[in-house]
Amino acid sequence: MATATPYSVTYQQGPNFTATAGAALTAGQRVYFDSAGLAQVAGNTIVGDAVAQEITASGAVGIFRFLNSQGTTVCQAAGTIAAGDTIHAAAAGQVTNSGTDPVVGRAMSAGTAGNPIEVLVNRGQL
Repeated sequence: MATATPYSVTYQQGPNFTATAGAALTAGQRVYFDSAGLAQVAGNTIVGDAVAQEITASGAVGIFRFLNSQGTTVCQAAGTIAAGDTIHAAAAGQVTNSGTDPVVGRAMSAGTAGNPIEVLVNRGQL
């Protein structure tokens, strides 16, 4: 009878976890994880997997928050956003209140371009 070869799987019990950045990241940027497991900046066509919680250099280990975590997360605004606005994915890992790109959630606070806003993520979109 053949013996199964053991393997190792890392489980992230979130909502916050550490991972290696595959690009320079700023706090509040949405990210996705590439085939090598590196955090990359999410563009406007995808919601992403997590949000960077701190400035992280490419190749460094940073702190991230899963987008499907309970509660809210802080994202970086691409423009002026009012509390209550529907939030969409934007370029460079940011979020916007306009367009036809994927819905990320709803703004719980107001903000302006390049600044943080609190977002209630619509987990049904993930």
